[in-house]
Amino acid sequence: MSIARHHIEWQKLVEVSGQALPPGLDVRVPEHNEILRPTSVLKSPEEAQPRLLFSA
Repeated sequence: MSIARHHIEWQKLVEVSGQALPPGLDVRVPEHNEILRPTSVLKSPEEAQPRLLFSA
């Protein structure tokens, strides 16, 4: 399976709720002088903190 096809299959498993990302999820990486801002978050309704942050 190609990487692109695998990625598309994986994306089908992600539920899209249309909610905005909560504020404060930026991660500062001082060694590289970067700020990482995720574009998507996987979060369980029972948990306060997201489990996975990623950029697509």
